[in-house]
Amino acid sequence: MSAGDLARCDCYVVDQKTSATSALNLIAQLRDRHLTAPAILITSHPSLSLRQQAEKAEVPIVEKPLVGNALLDKIRDVVGARG
Repeated sequence: MSAGDLARCDCYVVDQKTSATSALNLIAQLRDRHLTAPAILITSHPSLSLRQQAEKAEVPIVEKPLVGNALLDKIRDVVGARG
């Protein structure tokens, strides 16, 4: 995905297990590039430390397994809050 594509995103959904770097570092890199769309972290069994880091970065966590509409509801929340 190019920087132009990333700039057009309304929300970033980042899985803690899929990035080569930590998901929160990846989100910080997006912010450093002035890509300000809200981000959501998905993970299973987040540690207290990860929860605190995510809270400080203002990144909500949706826990896996993804049940029902939990992720979609959170996307709607963060995108709606931005509008």
